[in-house]
Amino acid sequence: SFKNYLAEKYQKQLQDKGFILESGFKIGKQFIKEITQIDLFNNFKEIKCPVLFLHGDKDSDVPYKQSKKAYQLVNDPKEIHIIKGAEHCFRNEQDKVIDLTLRFLEKHF
Repeated sequence: SFKNYLAEKYQKQLQDKGFILESGFKIGKQFIKEITQIDLFNNFKEIKCPVLFLHGDKDSDVPYKQSKKAYQLVNDPKEIHIIKGAEHCFRNEQDKVIDLTLRFLEKHF
């Protein structure tokens, strides 16, 4: 979860290296700083294009309820798919995610 990045050990990594290494991804100081200052839910109402939410119900990084909340806030057209058994990176559901994404793009673009 994002809150983990605010823990002391991650803050030390940020200070020493300038980034946090998480699952092979570098998360920089600027991102950590900005994400704590942005109210994402408040900005969803401003989106003017079709929106697709794909979320796993076993995501331990971002609770799928956040996608449900965001879905309620964005304008139409929009779709949401909560994928049963999927974790944050959709490691075992890539074919399903690709299929849902392609169908969404074909429908709206």
